[in-house]
Amino acid sequence: DISERKRSDAALSASQNRYRILFEESRDPIFITSVGDRGRFLDANQATLDLFGYSREEILNLEVRQCYAQPADREAFQAAMKEHGSLRDYEAKLRKKDGTVIDCFLSSTLWRDEKGAVIGYQGRIRDITEKKRAEHALKDSEMQYRTTINSMADAIHAVNSDLRIILINDAFKKWTQELGLNPDFLGKNIFEAFPFLPEKVRDEYQHVLKTGEILMTEETSRIGNQDIVTETRKIPVIDAGKVTR
Repeated sequence: DISERKRSDAALSASQNRYRILFEESRDPIFITSVGDRGRFLDANQATLDLFGYSREEILNLEVRQCYAQPADREAFQAAMKEHGSLRDYEAKLRKKDGTVIDCFLSSTLWRDEKGAVIGYQGRIRDITEKKRAEHALKDSEMQYRTTINSMADAIHAVNSDLRIILINDAFKKWTQELGLNPDFLGKNIFEAFPFLPEKVRDEYQHVLKTGEILMTEETSRIGNQDIVTETRKIPVIDAGKVTR
């Protein structure tokens, strides 16, 4: 009686089919590779082929290191796998068929045979090229912004919706030092930094945060033994339609 064996074979076949469907239909690039510096792709889903621009026949004939921007990075990946047994969001630069280098996160686990011996790696790839490009663009933009305000002669500071100081320029720091004030303003509430400010200033900031209007005011403050008259232009910074600073 081989009924039980037939049922087991049918269940195994169904399981393998389900796995194959999930493997092939996944939008994430999924791969299986052999170990070793000259390891090869043993399997790759359509998303992986689309990512690299290879046909299935082409990618199965490649050494995995050929898909790294620097072949030595493959060795670093294997060393990390050997040390940790699995990796999540391991950052690496990979190379597409047309030579384009892309920034990626690799998540991988060890693939073992029936006896538990490591015979390969299985995992997925996440292309983070656009994310990295956006981060670099933001960093460059912030650097340009900071350079611009530091080149201005006006004393500039920025406060968030809690009226905490989140940015000051060089002129602001120099001016407050000349007044004998502690320049350690960042993170402090505007009234902690300047306890001599009249209460009406709080209403002015709240007005700008609420309405998005530019407000120009004049204040007279007693600092030490002198009266300081300042003209302040409060300018709203709008993000996604809301005043944030």
